[in-house]
Amino acid sequence: EREQEAFEEARLQRQRDEIARQHEEEQKKAAAAKAEEERKAEHARMMREREEKKQREIEEEKRREREEDERIAREQEELRIRYEEEKKREQQQRNRRRSGPDG
Repeated sequence: EREQEAFEEARLQRQRDEIARQHEEEQKKAAAAKAEEERKAEHARMMREREEKKQREIEEEKRREREEDERIAREQEELRIRYEEEKKREQQQRNRRRSGPDG
């Protein structure tokens, strides 16, 4: 009888040990899966941030180019106006010389 009890106790202990081992395995798998998900999420976040940074740099470059184009256009317009004014002045001087004191 005692032998039977000892045998039964040993069998139950092996069963408990196996359940505990399986539980530990499941926890390890769950932890590994969670770590993998976190790694993937971190990777996706980094890729998204890199892409956003690239987009910001492209937008900044476009803005600089646009500002440069606007500056050049303003300078060209100023030069054109000065040229027109200079031409007008020269024409007026020529006209004044023609209509000098003796007409």
